[in-house]
Amino acid sequence: MYKLMSTITMTNPGAISVLNQINKNGLLSANIILTLIDLKITGEIIWKLYKDICGEDIEKTVSLIQCLSESKNPANVNYFFQRNYCDVNIINYLGVNN
Repeated sequence: MYKLMSTITMTNPGAISVLNQINKNGLLSANIILTLIDLKITGEIIWKLYKDICGEDIEKTVSLIQCLSESKNPANVNYFFQRNYCDVNIINYLGVNN
């Protein structure tokens, strides 16, 4: 598990902190890990997701990752988050192509 976490965080201190918070809150799951890997959300991108898009709110961060995992259409994720949390085009900002 440690090697997998190192790969995902790319030893970025911010990413390590985010995943530790997710784990500490009991929200870390295989689905979260697989989504981050599948969408290539790693290292600094994890930190940007948490800090810039989710306003340093760990529950919003997990919610966004879950939305990205469940959505077949990235526009749906953007619409949901722009309507409820922020006005950033998340997919473009993160460079995620679903």
